[in-house]
Amino acid sequence: MRTSRYIAPRGGIYHVTAHTLDTADPFPLNAAEHERLVRLITPLSAFTGIRVLTYALMGNHFHLLLEVPKRPTHIPEAEVVRRLNKLPKASRAKQRPGDTLALRLRHQRELGMPEPILRDLLDKERARMFNLSRFMQELLSRFTQNYNRRHNRKGTLWDDRFHSTLVENSPKALAAVASYIDLNPYRAGLCDKSLRYRFNGYSAAAGGNRFALEGLRRLMALLKRRARPYKTQTLLRIYHNVINQRLQGLSSTPSPALKSGWRMRYFTSGRILGSKIFVENHRAAWRRKQHLVHTPTPVDIQGEGLYAVHPLRPPIGPRPAGGPA
Repeated sequence: MRTSRYIAPRGGIYHVTAHTLDTADPFPLNAAEHERLVRLITPLSAFTGIRVLTYALMGNHFHLLLEVPKRPTHIPEAEVVRRLNKLPKASRAKQRPGDTLALRLRHQRELGMPEPILRDLLDKERARMFNLSRFMQELLSRFTQNYNRRHNRKGTLWDDRFHSTLVENSPKALAAVASYIDLNPYRAGLCDKSLRYRFNGYSAAAGGNRFALEGLRRLMALLKRRARPYKTQTLLRIYHNVINQRLQGLSSTPSPALKSGWRMRYFTSGRILGSKIFVENHRAAWRRKQHLVHTPTPVDIQGEGLYAVHPLRPPIGPRPAGGPA
């Protein structure tokens, strides 16, 4: 029986992964598909208010480090329209989504439609914002529809649902998870220590990608507890040092993939990750929210100074190059 997902009630930071199904092509997400994923993620992030701090897009799965802000008590109509206009137009649409909604609301008001009905229309759009589950549902379904249309196939592309790990907003936990994500291509043997891989947050930011740079600036503000933004080159240098500290640990063994396999799987397969008190508090909240009789005992991740909920058995052997690390 699969374990229920835990979503914190007041926002939080999540390490999210999604894997493709075992199909005829074991690695269906090539460079062209990665570019399409980024083109979907970017406007969806702007619409929902969910920030992408860093990411790694692989051959059969992807990693996202997401910051989900606490939902505002009220989102004005004008803000709903503005955010909707961040999304691309439908294939046959003449207007952007926000403009379409604004026009519909205006016509409904001219017809004397009661305000509660109009509020329901707006609330449907508000419910899509600041919501991790809706963000991932829309991302995966939109990508699947596009992929199936181009490849003349039917059905889902993704293996079951996405997985999410709640990560403590602390320098230690964030640095560990963010560097783990950006080093995923290296551990899979897809790049060398220079990390010249187009589809992870660090390399994209170093290449001048605005979306990746915005995410990295927010990540470093959280890591360094700094309100004033760094200049771009300083930002990249400091984060490169963070990654290098993790890289040096991986390089101390002839098999980085095997070294990372056991304890590092807590970063993707755990439900909650952070300090002991953070994990204990959210474990109790998870139990109350889901009415669970039992939740897994927090486990000390040896060598990390972090704890995780969801005990795991060691992996049997190394994964293929595009697979999870």
